[in-house]
Formats: sequence, C-alpha cells, structure tokens
Amino acid sequence: MKESFVRDPQFDAKKHLEQIFQVEAGREAIEVAIWFDAPTAPYIRERTWNPTQQLEEHGDGAVTLRMTIRSLAEMKRWVLGYGKGAKVLAPEELVAILSTELADMVQHYSQK
Repeated sequence: MKESFVRDPQFDAKKHLEQIFQVEAGREAIEVAIWFDAPTAPYIRERTWNPTQQLEEHGDGAVTLRMTIRSLAEMKRWVLGYGKGAKVLAPEELVAILSTELADMVQHYSQK
C-alpha cells in the first residue's frame, strides 16, 4: 500500500526542535520554572539547556531557570537528578507529578 504524507505548511521544524528539552517531544509547549539552590546553581549556569531558557539570579546565589519544553516526563526525571537542590515552581501539573513520584519513592524505601 502506498501512503503519502502532506506536511503542514504551518509547521516550523526549528521552533519545534527548540522546545525539546533533551530527546522527548510532546505536543504542547509548556512553560516551566525551576528554582535551584546556591550549591546547585553553578551546574545550571554552566550550559545552555534549552534555546528558550532564561536565568533569574537571586542574591543568595540561587537561580531560577525558565524555559519552554514539550515533555513533563523528561523534565521530571531531570529535576529528580538534582535532588533537594531543585524545586519546580511551575507548572502545577509538574509539581503534582513530582509530589506523587516522591511520595511513592518514600513509600518504596519505607517498606522492609
């Protein structure tokens, strides 16, 4: 069977790829804001994580990273890698995902 594909003339590949955080691409653009404490902040400052990123410096050495992404699952795993050095400020959906994941992890490690 021969199939054809019609490219959406409104699709902008460059813009789409800019909103992919690492490898996963979802459908909707999602604005995220993540606060990093002073000991963790240098790791965030040292590279460009996403072309849309903006860094907000805080007087205590902490930093807030804001960017547009397309995958909350990927962002969840990335934030968890920074442990207590990171706190998601937005969106609420990602805060809820992380809260559930952390509660499940506590439960997992509390079982003997």
